[in-house]
Amino acid sequence: MIPFLARLFGERTLHAELDKRSGGLVSVPLGFRLLRDRRISLRPKLISVAIGCLLLAGLLAIEFPVETLVATLLIGIPLDVAIDGLEVAIAPILFTALALPWIAPRALVESIRDENHPTKLQAEPKLIN
Repeated sequence: MIPFLARLFGERTLHAELDKRSGGLVSVPLGFRLLRDRRISLRPKLISVAIGCLLLAGLLAIEFPVETLVATLLIGIPLDVAIDGLEVAIAPILFTALALPWIAPRALVESIRDENHPTKLQAEPKLIN
């Protein structure tokens, strides 16, 4: 299965995904660290927020007809409104965290990733008895 995936997606992409130090191709914790970091300027953050809002708008446009039909048939309108409220609040932030590592400058992303995942060559702290 692995050789098939390597041919399908390319070895470089597969190795990047399997490398624990890199955080994979899509890393939500890395995106949140980048959102909090002051070295990343406001422009990439705002672009990723805009992408997150556009993705949410597309998702809502796709699911609205089906969701309305299900809510009408099951008479679960209050539950539907509550879930939509959570979706509108959480989804743009999640999509922003997913998009920011791809939009921010690569050098800063790599340095922040390396700061939070130190290499094994660094000395481990010793416990004092």
